[in-house]
Amino acid sequence: MIFNRIFLILILLYGTACQVKTQPSEASPFAENLKYLVKEELLLNHFTIGTDGGISFYANAFDKENEEVECRIYPEEIREVARLLSVLSPDSALIFYKEKKNQKLKDLPGFLKYLKNPPSSPVIVDSLKPLKGKRIAIDPGHIEAEMSMAELEGKFIKIKASNETGLVPLAFNEANLTLATARLLSEKLIQEGAEVFITRPLPGIGMMGKTFEEWYNTDRINTVMQEVKAGRIDSIFAYYILNEASREEIYQRFYVPVDLRIRAEKINDFRPDLTVIIHYNVHGPNWEQRDNENYLRPTEKNYCMTFVPGSFKGNELYKVEDRSAFLRLLLTPDLKESIAFSENVTQEFVQKLGVPPVMERDSLGYLKNSCILTGSPGVYARNLNLTRNIKGVLCYGESLCQDNITESAWLNQRLIKAGDIQTSSRAKMVAEAYFEGIRKYYKNKK
Repeated sequence: MIFNRIFLILILLYGTACQVKTQPSEASPFAENLKYLVKEELLLNHFTIGTDGGISFYANAFDKENEEVECRIYPEEIREVARLLSVLSPDSALIFYKEKKNQKLKDLPGFLKYLKNPPSSPVIVDSLKPLKGKRIAIDPGHIEAEMSMAELEGKFIKIKASNETGLVPLAFNEANLTLATARLLSEKLIQEGAEVFITRPLPGIGMMGKTFEEWYNTDRINTVMQEVKAGRIDSIFAYYILNEASREEIYQRFYVPVDLRIRAEKINDFRPDLTVIIHYNVHGPNWEQRDNENYLRPTEKNYCMTFVPGSFKGNELYKVEDRSAFLRLLLTPDLKESIAFSENVTQEFVQKLGVPPVMERDSLGYLKNSCILTGSPGVYARNLNLTRNIKGVLCYGESLCQDNITESAWLNQRLIKAGDIQTSSRAKMVAEAYFEGIRKYYKNKK
């Protein structure tokens, strides 16, 4: 892996037969972003950085070889295109990407209006409410409130009673923890003057406004047909989902991706200044050792991490919408600011929760195979559905390991309330860590 990264850097620095002419200069608006976006050199089949600093995108390696440009950004218009992509919705940005081709920006008058009058949030200064005027979106990860459904979703903890647990069986699910944390965080943000949007405000209700069971029985066929009509799935996959797939496959391969897409759309419609995506972790190697009843043993491992956009792998620019998202992340400040925000949140996880940042010795395959360390302990670029599709500044947080021997016992205690959810005081501490990370981010920007 180290060799691959060195090889990729050499490609970008010195140019190769695959037409990457030069690494952008340090003064380039996208030089810093590039090193966190490209995980594997196969991505270079999809774009070229010219000697003049311009960028050309291609649908595939064949088109690149034949110089069939899909979208070209000329060097003199890079900053204007970056501004444009900062204000366009993802759907409008995709239309721009498709229409741009070899044309100059000035020849696309339909998009120039966004540069003349870009939408902006009012600047409100209030020493008593320092977050006044800030729009903050919170996404509580996962969906299922009941344990039986959480097992279908695959997001739960079950540990048998033992001496390690104080002879008490432990059972809880991540979706209730994330929603409780989101509610507790929202309360603190609103008190400070922020406007808050929670994507999933009710336990067990997904982004299509129903429980999975309700959706499965009433809306499944219509949703599948809508996804076919929109071109997001093909008829072969639709037939499989409707006629052959198990309930678990339907949940994991269809229901969850649709749910995530709608989350991103609703967040982008809100136009937040910051987005907080709340998750709790499980130590992967321990999770894989569950027994046939889904029980696992508690582990001594505990760590925190945060994810930001980036780390695209070789096959992850296959879709045109992903190439459009890559262009936005390459040219705009979204990635740089997300790293700064996530650094502050990770530091608060360490200080407020006493949980160390994840380290190489923790042996997590997804960090090695799918992530790029940003240079700040525990902060990784990772090409997840939400990190790729949500515009603006974001932090995807994994505050602690739920299966840690101490954390699991603590999280199992439901001593406080977050609305109608009885939850652990540890969730309140996690909410406070996110809150202080947000405050610190804005304080450091002054």
